Amino acid sequence: MVRPMSKKPQYRNLELTSSGGSIGYDATLALVKSVRDYATSLDIQIHTQSRISQFEQQLNRFGSARINELNKSNFDWNSFTEGNRDVTEIAFICEKLINLFPSELTAVLKPLFDGAILPSSDTNTLARNRQFELYMAALFAHSGFSIELKEPDLKFEHQGTYYGIAAKRISSAKQIKKRVQEARSQLSRAGLRGLIALSVDRLLAPEIPRVVASSETALDLAGESLVNKILTDYGLTIAPLLCHPTVIGLVVNLVVPAMMAGTAGHIGTTTSLRLMPRPDDEGTIALTQSINSRIKGPY
Repeated sequence: MVRPMSKKPQYRNLELTSSGGSIGYDATLALVKSVRDYATSLDIQIHTQSRISQFEQQLNRFGSARINELNKSNFDWNSFTEGNRDVTEIAFICEKLINLFPSELTAVLKPLFDGAILPSSDTNTLARNRQFELYMAALFAHSGFSIELKEPDLKFEHQGTYYGIAAKRISSAKQIKKRVQEARSQLSRAGLRGLIALSVDRLLAPEIPRVVASSETALDLAGESLVNKILTDYGLTIAPLLCHPTVIGLVVNLVVPAMMAGTAGHIGTTTSLRLMPRPDDEGTIALTQSINSRIKGPY
């Protein structure tokens, strides 16, 4: 039943998929190697100035020095933790999609590698935009959905019906309306009902470039807290934009680089995903809940 939207959207029985993961220095090196191996298998060369190579250089420096020595030096912790997040995501994308879509990955991996080291330095956001689209595809493939890399950005099958996902990265609060409207248009052009997926990392305050946590459970809790803050701050802006015939719901995805307190050489990420029904349509509640029940975190 479609109903008028209340002033403040109320969502019932929502679940949050949180996934905090951290690995040590040797395992992180192995992760970089896996990305190189995937690239080699597709005849793609990783440039020495790419963000993958520069993270690898930082990782080698990180592994050969003590933390207090790095703190006294000019070691760039922001680019280092962001690089770890990128390598973790790209390795996950390759692992889940390379056998399903080898030609598509061949076409996009090189520009993906060549993106700016920090999101704030992006003069061309294509690399990270595509990274988010492919990350959502990898996440749905990892969760057991049958997927296709087709417009709007991704198609997935659930209970015998194909739905679309239009994935958008939000760089600032001013972009929210424009990006959601673009996503709605993509769903309409594809002739599909579906989800709008928003990457909201950059809506966090600049003073929160990374999470410091004592355990992977603490990483999960940090992700939950941060995504709840995003929804508190911007939920009333986003909700009315979802009231559209092609939209069944919203995916809010947050990925934050992390350092593990009290450990030597452990870096990680915390990922939180919240899937919410359209706020003016009771009929989308059960559908989005059943989709959400199948989604697994990446770690």
